[in-house]
Formats: sequence, structure tokens, C-alpha cells
Amino acid sequence: KKLLALARAGFVDEARTVSSLSTAARNDPWTGQAEAIADLLSGDIASACRRNANLSSGRDDLFWVKLRVLCYAQAGETDAADLTYGILRDQGALNDSDAAFLTAALTETTPKTPPATRSSLHYAIAQDLGLPLSPGLLDDADAGVLVAVARNAAVDTATRIVAAERSIAMGVMAPTELASIFQSAEFDLAEIGAAPVAAIERAVDPLTDALLYHSIGEMAAPEFLRDKAQRIAMALSLANSFHRAYALSLLYADEIAALEGAIVTPDEASRFALARMAVGD
Repeated sequence: KKLLALARAGFVDEARTVSSLSTAARNDPWTGQAEAIADLLSGDIASACRRNANLSSGRDDLFWVKLRVLCYAQAGETDAADLTYGILRDQGALNDSDAAFLTAALTETTPKTPPATRSSLHYAIAQDLGLPLSPGLLDDADAGVLVAVARNAAVDTATRIVAAERSIAMGVMAPTELASIFQSAEFDLAEIGAAPVAAIERAVDPLTDALLYHSIGEMAAPEFLRDKAQRIAMALSLANSFHRAYALSLLYADEIAALEGAIVTPDEASRFALARMAVGD
């Protein structure tokens, strides 16, 4: 079960390493489920389905039954997929997202209303069918899904930023990965120069965090220390959620520590104090 928790939290490589050292049988349902989750988060539906087919026990666990609907659909076994889906529906075992994603897998059509992506199964289906991912669809996502979205270069940058900030707040991703996502966002010099104005106008836009990060990075010279402090405080002030505030506190931890002794306003000082408390200082 610890291995399963590791996989669900998005530590895919670590889960596979631990699984390879396990003394459990190759068809053990717990180990197999952790490996199947790792497969789904990596987009390898075929491998997850092979693990499902090789089970000799635990086949009635809801994870495996839901996965079988997808596997039957992928194999073109429509009748078996419909039957399994019907049993799950009649048992009340499907939430709204399960129903929407599995129906999409069965019919190979896009739902009229994009469903919330919560589990590794949902994420794998979304990737397979090219279904949309957006910040609003990740509110109830497992940590592993958030990590997978944050690391997926094919997903739009704003969604990756939100996923990364949530992952950092959960303790399953390092702030350096958020920095890499910020660096991958492209802005021209005029946008970077006008970052403070844009930040006020688009305070809730995740890309604003990336824009301010670029503008702060341009202030490397000592004479920009005062402006840099002001810009970091602005970036922190935009945080309208716990995960955003915590992730940015960790991201700018070294820069804030380097401001020790600099003259700042009371408002800026309060921002920095909160950020330092967030990292345990």
C-alpha cells in the first residue's frame, strides 16, 4: 500500500524501482496496481492493460474493473466494454468524471462538457483522445496527475504552471521544476519591461507568475536590488490561493534571503516575512 501511495503521488520512477525490488509475485494485485498507475501516468495504456490481463487475484477491485473498460475499448471488444461499464454504472461505482471519460473511451468522442481530470485513468484517456486539460479541470486531481500534467510539454504553459504550483504545495515536486516551466514561457522584451503593469491587469493569470519571474531574472546587477525587491514582493502579493503562495515562497526563497539588510517598505517586508515563515524560517 505504501508503494501504491508512492505511485499515486506521482513518484513514477521511484515506484517502479521499489516494485522491481519487491518480493511479491509478478501478478500481485497491489504491486500491479502501482505499476499500472505509473503506466497510465506515463501514457502507456497497453502496458497497464497487460498487467490487468495477467492478474490471478484481486480482479474485482474497482481500479482494475474500470481499467478493463478502457482495455476492452482499446482492443475493439465493444460488447465486453459495454457490459463491464454497465455493471459499474448499475453498482453506482462511477463518479461523474469516471462516466464521462469511460464513455469517451467507448465511443471515441469528445464530451460536450470537459470532465474534471482526477485519476491516472482519466489522465491516460484524456491524453489518448486529445481531450482538453485546463486549470479548472484539475481542482480534484490526484497528486500524480498534477505532476504528470506539469511535466507534459504538450500541455499549455498556464495549465502546467497551475499543476506545478499545486504539486509543490503537496510536496511532490521541487520548485526548480516550476522555474523550468517559467523559463519555457516565451515573452518579448517589451512584455518583460511592462511586467508590473501586466501583473496588475492580469493578476489571476498563471502566466503572470512566469512573466514576473522573467523580469526578476533580468535584475541581476546590484543597482537593481531595490527594484528587484519590489518586483518579488509584487509576485508574492498576486497569490490568490494557498498553493500559489506556497510555491512562490519556495521559488523565491534564495532571492528573499539575499535581500537581508536591504531597505524595503513595510508592505514588502510583510510579504517577505510570510514567505520566510512558509519555508520554516
